[in-house]
Amino acid sequence: MQTPDIETLLLHRGRIYRHAHDQAPAQAILLRGTKVVWIGPSADAPPAKRKIDLQGASVFPGLTDSHLHLFTLALARRQISFLASGASSINSVLEIIRRDAGCFGPNDWVQGCELNESLLAEKRLPHRRELDEALPDRPVLIRRYCGHVAVFNTCAMRALGIDEFQADPSFGHYERYGDGAINGIAFEEAAARIFGRAPAPDTHAMASGIRQVIDTCLGYGLTALTEAAVGFSVGYEREAQTWAAMMADADLPVRISLMPQMTAPQAMARGLQPVSDADWSVDTLKFFADGIVGGRTAAVSDPFIDRGGTGLFMLPEDMLAEQIIEAHNAGWRVAVHATGDRAIARVVDAFETAQRERPRPELRHRIEHCFVPPEGIFSRIAALRAQVVMQPSFLWGMGQSALAGLGPQRMRTAYPGRAALAGGADLIFSSDAPTGSLSPWRGIQAAVERKSQAGTPLGQPEALTVAEALACYINGGVVSMRQEGMRGKLVPGYLADLVVLDRDPFAVPTEDLHRIGSVMTVVRGDIVHNALSHAA
Repeated sequence: MQTPDIETLLLHRGRIYRHAHDQAPAQAILLRGTKVVWIGPSADAPPAKRKIDLQGASVFPGLTDSHLHLFTLALARRQISFLASGASSINSVLEIIRRDAGCFGPNDWVQGCELNESLLAEKRLPHRRELDEALPDRPVLIRRYCGHVAVFNTCAMRALGIDEFQADPSFGHYERYGDGAINGIAFEEAAARIFGRAPAPDTHAMASGIRQVIDTCLGYGLTALTEAAVGFSVGYEREAQTWAAMMADADLPVRISLMPQMTAPQAMARGLQPVSDADWSVDTLKFFADGIVGGRTAAVSDPFIDRGGTGLFMLPEDMLAEQIIEAHNAGWRVAVHATGDRAIARVVDAFETAQRERPRPELRHRIEHCFVPPEGIFSRIAALRAQVVMQPSFLWGMGQSALAGLGPQRMRTAYPGRAALAGGADLIFSSDAPTGSLSPWRGIQAAVERKSQAGTPLGQPEALTVAEALACYINGGVVSMRQEGMRGKLVPGYLADLVVLDRDPFAVPTEDLHRIGSVMTVVRGDIVHNALSHAA
């Protein structure tokens, strides 16, 4: 038996789930330094320097968000949120811009985010001449909630040097008025160019904002996070400066993985090499195969029902495959955004070619989203030891919009959790916040209920149990960061990352799962979030 010392912490009189499927939870757990050293009945607990009576609270291994955009979330805190402001029509959007423009400096762009046209009475985004009515003399730039669409006024267009009749880029487009003039709505590459050139806060402000977002994550019980595309929000160089400042912070209370959005030669030119570490990992390059279902730019086989068209690839298909294989050969893991069935199939083809020509199964490449998967794809993914990273809260938050575009038949198998597990694939859940809900508990509820926010059922046979959905955030998150054997279980020898919940997810009604939060979060054995009034 160990003697008490300053490094030991005993949590006792609780329900300690060793993993998401634990049928016989323990009552107490002892942490020493950064690791778990004992778990069992409270009556048999070893002595410890510090003890906390859990009073029956439930404890789980820490959760992981395997795909979110911390930089974008921090940026949003300095912008107008049309979601939080309750925008319900084009006129209300314009009024919010007029009202909140004074919150920005006189020479600053007025920037907004989280605009969702499906919540507006007109079911469309405002165009630039409407934005000009609200604010004609200052640049206005709005990010659609997905991050793939920019909305801007004439002043912003001129500041960016965009001509009214400028041609579309190769892998994106501008919406236009009847005379061919750009109407202030840009998609994919066209939007990315605008976001990359628009003003952004300085490194200190962004680092401070990211810390605030991390604190929110800790309150949900998230102990590890993956920034899913460094460069997606305002361009790689500006974002990398902020992440360098974050990495210099020795007290960062969470584990971080970064995915640079670039090719292998671009990484080499910047001196980047794959690095895997328990605290900071930069071992994955991010690619975009196609667009999004919400913007009807996902590369699908059958046309979208409401707008027609079958989406687009963000690169020529052969070039995409070449870049994936090139990154694989250079030792990089690859994570590819692929939402439509055509894109998903092409990415899996490239993974198979790469592994056949140069076997590296340990890389365990990733497919992000896999919204409309082709039939039989999951067994192929499993054979590659590749991973599927889904965002179940999309079903809740954008289910009605996706249903309008895909139709009932395809929505029955959209984001198919049950099929992915049955096919043997590693199924991993995440938020893709701010597009999806940052709370993993909203995602768990959505995976279990499979209903839209309006209550419409969306493929109930694909629903998971609470334990299965929770495992996709706990074990799945560990798998996503290739840290099996280190964390994800509360057993001796594993890292002491855990969460004490305010209610037991196996005991609450399904409709209340999204209300769950953390009263205590522990990372590396340190209490980094604590709302327990009875802690002693």
